[in-house]
Amino acid sequence: MTYEKIEKLGGIQWPCNDEHPEGTPRLYYEGMKTSNEEGKPRFIFSEWEPLPENVCTAFPLILNTGRTVEQFHTRTKTGTIKILEDLAPEAWVELSPADAKKLQVQSGDRIALSSARGRVENVVVRVTEVVREGSVFVPFHFNTQLVNTLTQSLFDPKSFEPNYKQTAIQLHSEKVPEGIKLEEREIAGALGYAKSESEREMAAVMQKNGES
Repeated sequence: MTYEKIEKLGGIQWPCNDEHPEGTPRLYYEGMKTSNEEGKPRFIFSEWEPLPENVCTAFPLILNTGRTVEQFHTRTKTGTIKILEDLAPEAWVELSPADAKKLQVQSGDRIALSSARGRVENVVVRVTEVVREGSVFVPFHFNTQLVNTLTQSLFDPKSFEPNYKQTAIQLHSEKVPEGIKLEEREIAGALGYAKSESEREMAAVMQKNGES
């Protein structure tokens, strides 16, 4: 690959080699051999499993962590670039309008987040339609608001990738310091809020037996 070729073609899809000097339309194309015994891509199939940590009365929201385009990992390099630091100098929490209303906050306010493993203070609020009610998002790059202190220690048994998502949390604002109260709702099946582990087990049995 060269920059000139990338500009000319409008981008190049890997793999790009002597056989395919302009790249390939797909990663795994017909005739492409891989390093395993079969010489073909190997897919791993697994059974569906419910969230490892469900919401409860104490922690009624689900936290997902992730990246922001301006920063990379722990910002050891991007944090030294002024324009990137000016664009994203600290972590924030994205809330749905419905959850912001429950906490009596608006964009620019600051709140705390807590889980069974810890608490993070002074995180700025962004009210957005990007996240749905009951879910929040926080980027993980910032050690001043180290959101991974809240997350689970679980990991994928196949890839060993850590699961820094789907964590049950609570939010605390100045006007609503006790946090959001969980609203119980009627559900059609087992995929919903359960008060206890015994209820979750019972719901799983009912779903297996085809009951509602």
